[in-house]
Amino acid sequence: MLYEINEEVEKFIFEHEHEDINKLALYLKGIPNFTKTFFLNQIKGRQIAKKKLPTFYKNHKIVYPYKVSLEQSSSEKTASFKAGLIEGNTLADLTGGFGIDTYFFSEKAKEVIYVEPNQELFEIVKNNFLKVFGKNNIRLCNERAEPFLESLNRKFDIIYLDPSRRNNNKRFFKLDKYDPNIIEILPLLFQKSKEVVVKISTMLDIKRAITDLENKVYKVAVLQSDNECKEVLLFLKEGEYLDPIIQCFNLDKKEPYLNRFEFRFSEEKEATAQFSKAIEKYIFIPSAAIMKAGAFKLLTKKYDVKKLHPNSHVYTSDEVISDFPGKSYLVQNVLDYKPKKLKRLFDEYSARVIVLNFPIKAAELREKLGISSGETKILICTTDFNENKKVIEVSPF
Repeated sequence: MLYEINEEVEKFIFEHEHEDINKLALYLKGIPNFTKTFFLNQIKGRQIAKKKLPTFYKNHKIVYPYKVSLEQSSSEKTASFKAGLIEGNTLADLTGGFGIDTYFFSEKAKEVIYVEPNQELFEIVKNNFLKVFGKNNIRLCNERAEPFLESLNRKFDIIYLDPSRRNNNKRFFKLDKYDPNIIEILPLLFQKSKEVVVKISTMLDIKRAITDLENKVYKVAVLQSDNECKEVLLFLKEGEYLDPIIQCFNLDKKEPYLNRFEFRFSEEKEATAQFSKAIEKYIFIPSAAIMKAGAFKLLTKKYDVKKLHPNSHVYTSDEVISDFPGKSYLVQNVLDYKPKKLKRLFDEYSARVIVLNFPIKAAELREKLGISSGETKILICTTDFNENKKVIEVSPF
């Protein structure tokens, strides 16, 4: 395996950077497999990095790993923001991977240790950090997290982990199935660090994770970008925290930290939701981060909006709520869900379909009503206060 980009390799990569990988593989049929694999990895890597990792993409000497490692790594946007949430001078990243998180942690902390057991990935990152970027505050260890911790004779300000949630292509959503097993090594983590930060699957229930980690979680950060929940971070310290602060960040907004939505689960539990028996002038849908965190009743307390249904996380108001943490729409038309009538009405109709608390999935509904894909018009399909299925034509504002 090659771990450096020389002039000849660099020239080839840039000549073919925008080509289809499958077609290019046929073009490279005559060269040795390890060389062909390396070339294809670099071209595919640059294609992914162009949007996901602009700092890395701008540097022509960066070596990229196999596709899976790159796709599973943090984006530059989330890694950079995440580094801003960390407070401390010394940090160990025990699940280094392609090193995106490590790189941005090193922009904030004085000393960072990168730990990665995979030899090939380790060598790639070693080249990138030391030779390409010239990072002198990162130390690299080619080792598994557990033996690294056991042999450690010092204490860090922060230990960060983004455990593997896959084994033989099977996904796991329970903490005790993660690698490394966070629950099992938790006492050891606290011996070696003042604070522990764990990235968990966005599919994992946050409350369940907090309980599994013995209520050591004092803060949760939910990161959203491109209308998706991208990361859930648990911040742990020794002690017992029965009601941690939950912070929701939309990284697409200006100053996401200042514009965060935060709450505690006790506030949500004690809140009384306000409901509307009619669909009013405006419709509001919470951000993906708030949806994941579960602050549903609180929105009707903090903003002048009402829910349409206990299980429909769709809100309405006759007033514009300019600071609502999510999407806002102007209602154009409200229709009962009567498929035969709607199919005639939506003949040759194109729209984006949003389904929330509705018995049919968006793709199935689109096919059933003959609606083609489009972005100009938007249909929100949901259930109202009276248990009626509604199709709401809206436009963003």
